[in-house]
Amino acid sequence: MRSAVLLGKGRYADEIRGFEAEDGPRTEFITVARRIDAKVFSFATARSERSALFGRLFGRKPVIGSVVNFVIQAGSIDRCYVTGEDIGIVAAILLRLRGWQGKLYCVFHAMTPKKAKILRLIGHKMFGVFIVVSEKQRRLLIEEGNVPPEKVLTVHNWVDDRFFHPRDLARATSPGAKVVMACGAENRDYPTLVRAMKTVDADLKLFAHGFYGTHQGTVDPSAQDRIRLMPRVSFSDLLKSYQDADVIAVPLNEVDYAAGVTGLVEAMACGKVVVVSATAGLDGYLDGIDPTLLVKPHQPTDLAQAVSKALAIAHDPARQDGSRNRDWVVKHCSLDNYVQKVANLMAAT
Repeated sequence: MRSAVLLGKGRYADEIRGFEAEDGPRTEFITVARRIDAKVFSFATARSERSALFGRLFGRKPVIGSVVNFVIQAGSIDRCYVTGEDIGIVAAILLRLRGWQGKLYCVFHAMTPKKAKILRLIGHKMFGVFIVVSEKQRRLLIEEGNVPPEKVLTVHNWVDDRFFHPRDLARATSPGAKVVMACGAENRDYPTLVRAMKTVDADLKLFAHGFYGTHQGTVDPSAQDRIRLMPRVSFSDLLKSYQDADVIAVPLNEVDYAAGVTGLVEAMACGKVVVVSATAGLDGYLDGIDPTLLVKPHQPTDLAQAVSKALAIAHDPARQDGSRNRDWVVKHCSLDNYVQKVANLMAAT
């Protein structure tokens, strides 16, 4: 079996060596590539392989460029792991035109009416499995995309639990201010968190950055002395911030996909007490968390009460909420377990 991993823009001419040299957690797609001995395709690899004209043609559409380069070489590939539906849908259309007989194993993050319509038109035969990280997205694929239930694999969002880990020694109670940390950019409701923190006896460290850019929201000037808007930092520094914080807050807008899940499972892997907006997209991730730490979106008073309670829990030696969070992540979200599951699927279907 000849295998590939398909990215969008990418970063390196040699994606495997480039990502493995980075100081940070292992990425799922590079770990999959290593496990199945796959060639990694991206726009970055295409630019290194093809003419300068190719780079100019697709410079503003790197996903299209990556897919076109893959389609050109797809005759030597039987199976391909795809990191997202925006790449996978384009690939399926072009590969169908090429008459490719292989299978795509595509992570599907968020269904929209437009994506559902396209998926119904192109069909599901090109796909071996659709991988989703929330039950809501599974239902949408089946009901709106006309995908057979047996072709949809629901998994918990993976995390490198070797990298994101608690401190080796128990954290001593800090004589300084208590710290609440929030991290991420996609569909975060930071204005509500800022309002909530006005009545909470703690400082807020806000890392409002993510894959799609920065979203710091509106910060009330009167609360600035208690809020630190943090710059982008290395993964090592991000890990230290997780470990130093007393509580991690994940304030979200109400969405039907798993926005916020990466920051949530990273915090839980670090053994932290978490306060979370209980959205439909996070169904299946919140069962083990104290219900009083789950709040409805856009409710600053409830969020303030939950954060205050979480701070008390974090400093109560009789409570083991953080340890239970860590145990849950290792059981359900381990990157190694996810990669093995993907490898088994690609070998069997």
